[in-house]
Amino acid sequence: MSHEIIRTVLAGIVTIILSSGLCYYIVERAKSRPWKSGKAPDVEKLEQRLKSLEQRLTDIQDIVLSIDDQLKRSSGIPLEK
Repeated sequence: MSHEIIRTVLAGIVTIILSSGLCYYIVERAKSRPWKSGKAPDVEKLEQRLKSLEQRLTDIQDIVLSIDDQLKRSSGIPLEK
């Protein structure tokens, strides 16, 4: 059972890392390349939305880590320092 929990937590962390990388890529692409439609995207608005998304992902990561700690305590697995 603890292996399933660890896999789930790791999958969540990997998802957060990949999402953050995708956010960075989108912002850099919006800054550097012209769009096919000829309109330049509102980079400031895009950055603001991505920062909001990144903050939500950070909050989710904090929740996942706290759940992991609680599950480790309840299962008797020693906590890492």
